[in-house]
Amino acid sequence: MRQRRMDEIQIYTTFPNIPPENLENFKKLVSQAVAITKDDDETLRYDYFLSDNGTKCVSPHAHVNSEALLAHIGKVGELLGPMVELGGGVEVVVLGDPSAELLEATAAFEATVYAHLDGK
Repeated sequence: MRQRRMDEIQIYTTFPNIPPENLENFKKLVSQAVAITKDDDETLRYDYFLSDNGTKCVSPHAHVNSEALLAHIGKVGELLGPMVELGGGVEVVVLGDPSAELLEATAAFEATVYAHLDGK
């Protein structure tokens, strides 16, 4: 089992309303994003989960720190806009203690941030 690093940043990105006519193109973009991230050692987790009816997608991912997440955004950034459009918007939850630079860079997403309180 992987031990959580104190500066690790976890993200939960939800695409809340994928119309049926957008699903196949959305899946293609997801595959491209995963391929880009495959060999990134600073991305600790990067998954996508689709609801049973195919209308909602949740993507939990974890990065070693804020800088790693910023680098990840730089790599997959061109896919984010189309994914948000095809996915009916985006809801972002950040777990951890993000840097000021990360908060500034992601301000447009209006993320809900939860600072680490305690844990194992």
